[in-house]
Amino acid sequence: ARLSQVPGPTWHAAVSAGEALVRHNPYDASAPVRVVGRLVDEARSLLTGVPAGEIQLTGEAVRDTADLVRQLPTERTGVRAVAGLRTAGQAAALPDPSGGFEAELGLVTGLLARSRRLDAPHLVNLLGGQGVGKTRFLTDFVRRIQDEAVRVVRVRGGDVAGWTVCDVLRACCGLPVSDTADSRLTGVVRRVAGRGETAERLLRRLGPGRPHRSGDQGAEAFDAWCELLVLLAREQPLVLCVDDAHAAEDAVLDLVERLASVPHEVPLLIVALARPADLLERRPRWGTGLRHSVTLTLERLPGATAEPALDAGWLGAPAHGGQPTAAPRTDIRG
Repeated sequence: ARLSQVPGPTWHAAVSAGEALVRHNPYDASAPVRVVGRLVDEARSLLTGVPAGEIQLTGEAVRDTADLVRQLPTERTGVRAVAGLRTAGQAAALPDPSGGFEAELGLVTGLLARSRRLDAPHLVNLLGGQGVGKTRFLTDFVRRIQDEAVRVVRVRGGDVAGWTVCDVLRACCGLPVSDTADSRLTGVVRRVAGRGETAERLLRRLGPGRPHRSGDQGAEAFDAWCELLVLLAREQPLVLCVDDAHAAEDAVLDLVERLASVPHEVPLLIVALARPADLLERRPRWGTGLRHSVTLTLERLPGATAEPALDAGWLGAPAHGGQPTAAPRTDIRG
């Protein structure tokens, strides 16, 4: 704080701790040592938002320095500002900025990076009882990846939310969920599939009323929507988050399982949050047999209070007639 009042050039700093990739040529003493990887990228991204004269901490640096410096919360989740050195005998009383789920947040964020590196769909099941903090976890996860070049779509199951499989599919395409005009859908198909045979086949099968049609036409439409989502994910990695998946309609769960089992090269992460008993009662073999599937159980931490009621503006019903936020982050809100 005192340095910020010294006349001269301004400064700011970001501190991140963890594992990084260090590249060095042992046969050339003059060769520079290079440090690269996600840790460095996160620090650079953090630095752009640090005010002049301030030091901010993120990741493991928050925990590692808790006994050395006084820390204050910032507007960014998981980021703390240094307020000065701790005096002798001062105990660190640092709240966990992630609500106690920092390890799980790191795992899911790492699986997103893995999905992008391998170009492979990954399904992450986050299971926990009512009030354990699943929705807060999802909020923190989406905030953590908000600066990455990915399309994020958040939906919610249940009668109150009312997300149908058609709503979810259109949201993943960046289309208003209730807009039945074919011109925007045609534009999306043309953009990712061109004007050849593949595009024409998709447009034929994605006609009005589908995928609500029954029988062979409905199955063809569903296949076409899934194919379109794969093409979109190849254009820009897709993160599909389904809160209260245990209450989602069967067609939405079918879509999740279908996308998670796509054998093609596609950077796609699906995060399904659910109450374990309710989900497994409906789908006893949920997530089994998939090449890239992970299940984590969120446990309520000692002293933690129940998760507050869901904000009506957070993950409610589909915003019929609304327009999703522009890429690279398509954040669908009610």
